[in-house]
Amino acid sequence: MFKIRLVIVIFLLTACQSEPASGEAIFVDDFSKTDSGWNRQSNAEAYTRYLEGEYQMWILKPNLIVWTTHDPVLGDAVIQVAARTAGGPENNFFGVICRHQDDKNFYFMIISADSYYGVGKFKNGERTLLHNSLLDRNDKIASGRAAHQIRAECVGSTLSLTVDGSRLARVSDPDFKEGRVGLIVGSYEKNFVDVRFDNLIVSKP
Repeated sequence: MFKIRLVIVIFLLTACQSEPASGEAIFVDDFSKTDSGWNRQSNAEAYTRYLEGEYQMWILKPNLIVWTTHDPVLGDAVIQVAARTAGGPENNFFGVICRHQDDKNFYFMIISADSYYGVGKFKNGERTLLHNSLLDRNDKIASGRAAHQIRAECVGSTLSLTVDGSRLARVSDPDFKEGRVGLIVGSYEKNFVDVRFDNLIVSKP
């Protein structure tokens, strides 16, 4: 009986120690290793790949959205990533995904190279903005090919977007409780959108 109790105690201690503390990184990727698990594919509309220590998402067709996701499945999470437009028009969008259930159900937090931002979701394949009916503009988002630090917080039913240290949006939505994290890029009326991501950190709130 004493041995059984000892094993149970050790197991419980191990489980407690494995739980990440607040602020602790759960997943980190600087995209220097091409086998870190992100999607790599190409076709006539878009391609995604590792390129010179960054992750590139290149769209060749107008009015197209491309995204990629990565394990683990998480509930509450803070996602931080460096992102920049490397080519194409400023009229684009790019950002992060949280709580990706499948390709028809997830949250997204995005900015554009012409200083717009938005927080929204896909639910059953239908896209909806949560902070406003349209993307909002904010001059704190540097335009052009500037590099940005995007911070998305998905905590409970609250979704927050911070860009370059400025909080831009905070909304509430109860639909999705957990899911994968990801990256997302979109084009509008002009094609050839080239966005690069680097230094992704997913941490516990």
